Amino acid sequence: VTRMDGLAYDDAPPVKGHKPSATILFESLAACRAEAIVVVLSGMGDDGAAAIPALMRRGARCIVQRRDTCSVPSMPDAAMLAAGGRALAVAPRQIGATVRSLLAGESRG
Repeated sequence: VTRMDGLAYDDAPPVKGHKPSATILFESLAACRAEAIVVVLSGMGDDGAAAIPALMRRGARCIVQRRDTCSVPSMPDAAMLAAGGRALAVAPRQIGATVRSLLAGESRG
């Protein structure tokens, strides 16, 4: 993510075997956006988790897929841990409504 609200291609090596990498995406988002909403879904490993504390310090909100709805819960678990337990854990069907609710709350100030 670029400072001009765009996306840029980066041909850097994989991060912990991941390419594309949620960690790189989240780090770039933390570097240029004070407010963001990130969503971590079912998956293996901890891709993205390392950048979540920096995002949250900048005011980002984190949503993770609820553990009991995951095929593989390690990515949402790692994100929740990185968020200090402050991520919102929701079922996939509620993610859209949760994002809308967060956006509505942010717009009210």
